[in-house]
Amino acid sequence: MEIIGPDLDRALDCEAVLRTLPRWFGIEHALLMYARDSAVMPTFALTEGPRLVGFLTLREHFPDAWDIHCVAISAEARGQGHGSRLLAHAEVWLKERGVRFLQVKTVAATSSSKEYAETREFYRRRGFTPIEVFPALWDPHNPALQSIKALAAHTRRKTFSSVSIDNVKRESKMLQGSCHCGSVQWQFDGMPESATACNCTACRRYGVLWAYDYEGEGIHVSGTTKAYVRGDSLGFHFCRECGCVAYWRSLEPNKEGRRRIAVNLRLTEPEPIAHLPIDHFDGLDKWEDLPRDGRCIRDLWF
Repeated sequence: MEIIGPDLDRALDCEAVLRTLPRWFGIEHALLMYARDSAVMPTFALTEGPRLVGFLTLREHFPDAWDIHCVAISAEARGQGHGSRLLAHAEVWLKERGVRFLQVKTVAATSSSKEYAETREFYRRRGFTPIEVFPALWDPHNPALQSIKALAAHTRRKTFSSVSIDNVKRESKMLQGSCHCGSVQWQFDGMPESATACNCTACRRYGVLWAYDYEGEGIHVSGTTKAYVRGDSLGFHFCRECGCVAYWRSLEPNKEGRRRIAVNLRLTEPEPIAHLPIDHFDGLDKWEDLPRDGRCIRDLWF
C-alpha cells in the first residue's frame, strides 16, 4: 500500500470510505462535508492500486497548532494498523513544518457509543491527552472531547558563543524514528556522532543500535509504550501494538534533574545514518567502551 497526498482530489472515493462506517459517520450533511473538505484541506490517503482504503484530513488553526479534521479507514480494512500509519505519516509532515501541537475532537465518554469508545482508545494509545469536554459544541447527543498531542518540544534558543561550529553543523539536522505501526515515535535533535552496539544480555537479543541524550532536551518521545524494567536503573520501551523496541529510559532523573534516554536508530530511515561509525560497548563483562573496528551502520544494515 502507498500513502499519497497532501493534495488530494478524490472526494468521491473519500465519501465511499465514509459510507462504510455508518456508526461513526451517520449524519449525512457531516459526511458530505468531510468528503468535500478532503479535496480542499491537506489530506493523506492510503491506497492499494486504484482503490482508496482510508484517508486523514488536517486543518490549520495556527502555524503551531493543527487539527485532525477527519480520519476514516474503510470498514473491511479496519484493525490492520492503517490508521496508525496514516497518523504517523501526517505527524512527520507536520513536524517538518514546525507544527508543535496536534489536536483532535471526538465524541466524549459521556456518550454510550461503543464505536467512539474505540476511537478514544485509538488516540489515547497514540499519545493524545484529553483536555476538555464541550457538551454543546456539536449537539447534546454528541458531546465533544478535545485531546491534544505535543509533536515537538519548544527548545531554548542558544547563543552562538555557547555553540561550537561542529555543534552548529550537527544540530542543523534532525532524525525521526517510528515503530512499524506508527504508534510510538521519537525525535533526535541533531545528528548522532555514532551508534552504539551493546553486547549485554538484553541488547544483543533486541539487535538495537543506540543514540543517547536526555529526555526533553536532545530526544523527544511520544506514544504509549510497554516497559520492560531491567534491574533498578532503566526500562526498555516497546510499542504495545507492533512490539518494536523504541528506546530505553532511566527510571529516575540524575542529581541535576535530567533523565538519560537512548533511542533505537533502527527505527529511522537507513540512508541518513548509514555513515555513522559503530561504537561497541561491552555491557556483558567489563562495562566499558571497546576500540572502534572501522565499521559503520552501512556495513551492518546494507
